[in-house]
Amino acid sequence: MSFNITSNSTLRVAYGSYRNLISKNDREGVSNTTLARADSYALNNTIKSLRFAKYTDKKDPTETTGNAKTYSNKLKAFLDTYNNTFESSKTSLDSNLKQAASSMKSLVKKYKNELEEVGITIDKDGYLKKSGSSKIKTTKPFEDLFGKKSKFLQELDKIPNKIKNRVDILI
Repeated sequence: MSFNITSNSTLRVAYGSYRNLISKNDREGVSNTTLARADSYALNNTIKSLRFAKYTDKKDPTETTGNAKTYSNKLKAFLDTYNNTFESSKTSLDSNLKQAASSMKSLVKKYKNELEEVGITIDKDGYLKKSGSSKIKTTKPFEDLFGKKSKFLQELDKIPNKIKNRVDILI
C-alpha cells in the first residue's frame, strides 16, 4: 500500500461487519476478492455519507467539534475507502476488477481540477490524498464535488456496485 489509513469511527461504520479489514496488518493474507467486497461496500457507504452531509458556510465553534470536524472525518473515510477499493481491485487477478480500478483512476483524473480545488491530490499511481496543510473550516466548498447533485459521486458510486456484482460471481 502506498497510502496510510487512519481509523476513525466513520471508517469503522462504513466497513460495518468488515471493520476488521481496515488496518494494513489485518488485510495481510486476506483474499483480494474478500477485500474488494469489503472495500466496495465501505466505499458505497462513504459516498452516501458525503452526498447527504450538511454543507454550510458556518464555521465550527471549536477546533475539535462541529460540522466541519465531522465532515473532515467523513472525507478522510471516503479517501481511505477509495484508496482501499482502488488497491484491492488493481491488485486482483480478475480482469473485471482490474478494469474497475482503471475506471476509478480515469474518473479521478477527469475531476482532477475540482479535487485539487478542495485540497485533494492524485498521486502518480491513482491514489487520493488530502493535503496535510488544508484544514476544513467550512463544508460549503465541498458541496459541488461531493453533495447530493455531485456528478463525480454519481459516476463513482457505480463502480463499487460493479465490483460487488463481480465479486459475488467469484465467490
